[in-house]
Amino acid sequence: MKKIKINRTIREKEYTFEITAAFCNKCGGEMGIPGLMDYNMKEIDEQYRKASDNIGG
Repeated sequence: MKKIKINRTIREKEYTFEITAAFCNKCGGEMGIPGLMDYNMKEIDEQYRKASDNIGG
């Protein structure tokens, strides 16, 4: 598990979010873990709210 940065456009404005991703220790490929997508959606939501509050959104 490690943090990675992704870029997403929301309402015609680009944001960079830091999410948690799981990677295989052997091959280094990204893995899907049950519940991780939900966790990342929560992380993105919290970061988006914080960013939009800072810009007066």
